[in-house]
Amino acid sequence: MRTAHRAFTLIELLIVIAIIAVLALIALPNFLEAQTRSKVSRALSDMRSIATAVEIYLVDHNTLPCDADDRRDFDVLNPLCQTWYNQKAWYPILTTPVAYLTSAPADPFNTLYNEPMSFSMTAVLFPGAPPHPYAYLTQGCYKPNPYRPSQPVHGGMITQYGLTSLGPNQVFDSADERGIDDTYDPSNGTMSRGDLIRYGGPRIQR
Repeated sequence: MRTAHRAFTLIELLIVIAIIAVLALIALPNFLEAQTRSKVSRALSDMRSIATAVEIYLVDHNTLPCDADDRRDFDVLNPLCQTWYNQKAWYPILTTPVAYLTSAPADPFNTLYNEPMSFSMTAVLFPGAPPHPYAYLTQGCYKPNPYRPSQPVHGGMITQYGLTSLGPNQVFDSADERGIDDTYDPSNGTMSRGDLIRYGGPRIQR
C-alpha cells in the first residue's frame, strides 16, 4: 500500500519564512558593521602608507610636502589651477617626479558626489565626483605666491601635517571644530560620527 507524501501547510511555510526573516534582520547589521570595520582598517593602512611617503619626502627635502594652500602656483587668480580650496591637488608632489607614492589612495568613506557650490565643508574641500583622496593639511608655513605679491608670507617651516578620512558618517567633522567628537572612536558605535585622523611632522618652529 502506497503512503501519500505529506505537503507543507501554509502555516508551516509562513513560520519558516518568518524565521529566515528574523535571522536576516540579525545578520544584516553585523554584515554592514563588518564592511565598516573593513573600510576603517583600509583607511588606517592607507594613511600609514601616505605618512611613510611624507616622512621619506621630509628626509630627502628637509621639509614636509605642502598642502594646496602653500603651493606657489595654487590660487584662484591662476587660470591653470582649480579653486584654492580643492584639496585634490595635494598629492602630485608625492607622485611626480619621484614616486614616493605610486598613486594617491582614495578615501573609502568619501564616495559621494559633492556639489561644488554647496556650503558643506566636505564639498568645499572635495568638490565633484569621487574618487576623492584623503585630506592632507599642513600647518606652519605660507609660501610666496607670485599671483598675490602683496600677500604676507609666513617665514617658518611646515611644522606638522594631518591626514584625515571622513569616517563612516561621510562628513568632514574636523572642519566643524566640535572638539573631541571630531575623532572617530568605534567604542561609540561602528557607524558613529567623527573622522579618522593621523598627525605627524617635526613640529619645529623657526
